[in-house]
Amino acid sequence: MISFKTHGNNGKLVIAGDLSRSSDSDRPSRIAAVVKDVLRRRHAGAQIGDAEIVEANLDLMPELGERLQTLGAIAAAARSASQADPREDSADPMHDSFTADLQYLNGALRGYTIIERVHIGGQGVVYKAIQRATQRVVAIKIMLDGPLASSRQRRRFDREIEIVAHLRHPHVITLFHSGTVRGRQFFAMEFVDGLPIHEHVLLHDMNTHDVVRLFVTVCRAVSYAHQNGIIHRDLKPANILVDLDGQPHVLDFGLAKDVTGGAAGRAPLFISEDGCVVGTLPYSSPEQIGGLDGRVDTRSDIYSLGVVLYQLLTECFPYPVDGQPRAVGNNIISRSALPLRQALRREETTAYPPAVGIDHDLETIVAKALAKEKERRYQSAAELADDLDRFLAGDAIVAKAASSLYVLKKTVRKHRVPAALVTAFVLIFTVGMTAMWQRAEGIAKIAQAKLSMGALLKDGSVRRDEGRLQQAISLLEGVLEIRDTVRANDPVIRRYEYGARHRLAELYFDMNLAKDAAPHCEAAVRLAEEIIRAEPHNPEWQRLLGFSYVLRGRMAASRSDWASGLSDFDKAASIREKLFVADPQNKALKAELAAARGWMGEYCMRLGRSTESRTHCEAAYELRRELFEAEPDVSDWVIGLTEALVNLASWHISQRLADADQVALNLLDRAEALLTNPANPRHLASRRGPASRLLSTVEHNKQGLRERAKRRASRLSSQSGS
Repeated sequence: MISFKTHGNNGKLVIAGDLSRSSDSDRPSRIAAVVKDVLRRRHAGAQIGDAEIVEANLDLMPELGERLQTLGAIAAAARSASQADPREDSADPMHDSFTADLQYLNGALRGYTIIERVHIGGQGVVYKAIQRATQRVVAIKIMLDGPLASSRQRRRFDREIEIVAHLRHPHVITLFHSGTVRGRQFFAMEFVDGLPIHEHVLLHDMNTHDVVRLFVTVCRAVSYAHQNGIIHRDLKPANILVDLDGQPHVLDFGLAKDVTGGAAGRAPLFISEDGCVVGTLPYSSPEQIGGLDGRVDTRSDIYSLGVVLYQLLTECFPYPVDGQPRAVGNNIISRSALPLRQALRREETTAYPPAVGIDHDLETIVAKALAKEKERRYQSAAELADDLDRFLAGDAIVAKAASSLYVLKKTVRKHRVPAALVTAFVLIFTVGMTAMWQRAEGIAKIAQAKLSMGALLKDGSVRRDEGRLQQAISLLEGVLEIRDTVRANDPVIRRYEYGARHRLAELYFDMNLAKDAAPHCEAAVRLAEEIIRAEPHNPEWQRLLGFSYVLRGRMAASRSDWASGLSDFDKAASIREKLFVADPQNKALKAELAAARGWMGEYCMRLGRSTESRTHCEAAYELRRELFEAEPDVSDWVIGLTEALVNLASWHISQRLADADQVALNLLDRAEALLTNPANPRHLASRRGPASRLLSTVEHNKQGLRERAKRRASRLSSQSGS
């Protein structure tokens, strides 16, 4: 008898044996559990034949047999492809057996002990591990290597690290550490010991109100991500795990989009291209189906949340999702969802008695979340959560196309007010509702402005990255035009305004239009300084101000105003020094501080302040060296250390002394060795441009030193001859 591990019956489900326990309603979940465990065990090296599985699970035939046939076909195709491709490196430890895999990782991942492999996805492998220093159980996600990972998947992995790193919420997965293992990126994150939310609901036989309470927490977590400019784009039960304490956690931001540019002030992060569907089809919104990424915003996540809630309440989808992708896509775009109670009656589910706890209000909430047009959905996850809270409390919901009579009826029913007070309540209610509607109109205007500004900011950055600079400028100026129509001191609007100003300044400066760049740069500096005066301990805006000081310093240098440029870089370095002291493990801050000190070294050299120049160059070098020695395979640290070596060599060259020239030559030799080291050619592949320019500078400076040495030797020879 074969026993497969699953989430039920105290952790064990004996597939063969007491078949009387089975029912038709649990067949799909049992089949899925068997298939999942078969895959896991086979991947771990267990030799389990189809015949054994069928014999132990006769009650699940013929559906299970069909699934096993599909698995066999996939495995056969994979074996065939592997044998046909002579480039396949079968000796790669990451593609070896499970035992070799663990040995490889436990030897390469310092500080962690790998326990087991828990998931293989399209772009990475997830392992359960223990962090040795803290004895904390973590999940480690490692980037797939070789032909299994495309360049797009690598970009997604990079951006997932970047996005999750600055999200801090009790119900959003937490990132602890990131790095590389033999050139392959990985990150360690919170390990959630639990189940996908739909399995948790089934296992605990949760009633409607319990499901809604749990889902409200999910909505609050998604709202937090949205407030930080993150659109998840792949919300589904598998990406919402519920831990042993019944707390949900949103995870897997591999397809997420950052429309703000993140804390580092970079361009918004995006992956998809027009024509490509991003996400999981049954949970995708109508605007995602066409691959029109420019139309995807936070309301697309609202739609996905609506699908998940519908599935949790009914155990089915709002419309058929079986069949060809085109047909499924057409259903999502055009087919109306059945009301919840109709879906329950149609499915005849035994998980919940039909319609228990579900009323017209809950149906209306779900229908609003599933509206085909974005404008008709909830405009934020917080609004959806608020309406669900109102449903739980028995209050009037906002989703209702409500008359005053409806709201009055709900209030009277809840509070049992005396009939004599009804007339007075109606008068008060009418006045109050008028004020509420006016306030709601203002809130809606601000919300729409934020969505429009975010979309324009994203599109402008995309056009800039594509080299369509005039289009980028037009879109970014559109952000400022919308800002002028909104009289609100909203933090998101200010963030978008700053992003547009800073990007416009960068664009104009890169186009050698310094006069056009200057006012935008000054406006960005003023905006950041104003916010910091009001919020002196806001680290995000301090960091943004540092970026604008750096840009203004570069602009000053372009007109040979080295003193002004040095002053701005001094301000940037001061900000970064304080932020780094407060967060000494933040590698990005460390690199930014090193960059500022490097610029200061160059500007002091231009101003003839030799001693200060050397101090800054050496400080930049020490910071860069520490980053490189901690992670020598990270290309940014290699490039940064090379730049620091070149800058320090330049200072020694400026001394025009024989001993200093020899020191400079040694520094340049080290820089050249870093750039040309044949043992690690991969890690610079993504930075070929900067690496090539640096190598050219190294060679040029070394040639200059050789010529200077010849002239010096010639002078000495002439002097000794005379």
